[in-house]
Amino acid sequence: MGILSAGKNGVVGVDVRMYHKSGIGRYIRSLLPGLINSTDYRYDLYGYEEDRGSFAEFLRAEFIPVTSRIYLPKEHIELARKIRPCDLYFSPHFIHPLFKIPAKRRVITVHDVFHISGRSIFNPLQKLYMKTLYDRCIRKADEIITVSEFSKSEIEKYFPHSRGKITVIPFYTDRSNFFILDKSARAEIKKQITANCGFDFSHPYILYVGNIKPHKNLLRLLEAFRQNHNRELYLLIVGEREGFIGREKDFDKKIMGIPRIVFTGKISDEMIRGLYSLAEFFIFPSYYEGFGSPPLEAMACGAPIAASDIPVLREVCGGAVFYFDPYSVDSIVHAIDTLDTDPALRERLMRAGTERLGHFSPERNLQSHLEVLFKE
Repeated sequence: MGILSAGKNGVVGVDVRMYHKSGIGRYIRSLLPGLINSTDYRYDLYGYEEDRGSFAEFLRAEFIPVTSRIYLPKEHIELARKIRPCDLYFSPHFIHPLFKIPAKRRVITVHDVFHISGRSIFNPLQKLYMKTLYDRCIRKADEIITVSEFSKSEIEKYFPHSRGKITVIPFYTDRSNFFILDKSARAEIKKQITANCGFDFSHPYILYVGNIKPHKNLLRLLEAFRQNHNRELYLLIVGEREGFIGREKDFDKKIMGIPRIVFTGKISDEMIRGLYSLAEFFIFPSYYEGFGSPPLEAMACGAPIAASDIPVLREVCGGAVFYFDPYSVDSIVHAIDTLDTDPALRERLMRAGTERLGHFSPERNLQSHLEVLFKE
């Protein structure tokens, strides 16, 4: 069976348990409709019962509920029992059942190996468990997809036996969801954000969008923001304040003495799009990423970007962002002050970002997945 040529009896199994997560969830949500609509296969979707309604639109898909949570040993037993005979089993993250499953071919996507890297927050025993999972899942996979050359090099460094079966397929930004707002749309979204978050847009702000894990480097960002020279500038952090406290050591102590920080709470993609579009600039201080989607989202919305000078962001963003050393508070302060005081630089970065987006295409992404998943 080749691409687009499966008969009516062809079956693809897909693990969709992370459908509503942020990073990997967005990957699944972006890929699955095109995958189903571009092939003649029937799809078995393995996910959580509470998510069943999200897949009702897919007429050639059958939803099969599972209860096991990601990374727990129980998931391997349950999936091995429930996965039905299929031509292809696809896991959009690195977890593949450790026990035998009735699949002719198995493909996984490994977005990164942060869990076992030197920057991981796990203790040695947890790292050993995760490394064992990675190793066995990678060995069982016939093909591996990853999202950047950086991630490919990391996978091969930790798992040399993966060489020869990894394909890099860069992610992209959904341009139907992230785009530059016109004047009337900006006015309307300001009203919604003010009502929802309490921020009235009377002051300029920089924006952070991302999760709350330590490798996102928020403590250094907070310290740099405290030291920046513009007393009118605000920092907007997308997320619940309570969600950050306790997840980063000393995070609650750090923010206590810093004014002009606003937590938006949980907000819609529409509001996030508005915040990108209206921000003075977007800042992304991570020191480890597998790809890094938020900078591309910011580019699509016309926001200038300051980002960590790490290999993967150089690969993804090219020359379209202002780079800083994520390990140096002084370097982050310099980036904030430079972009804040140089409107011409912000304008150049906006134009460069728009041009950079041309390197990432949903059509190329889908076609590349089809070529790997349905390789003859």
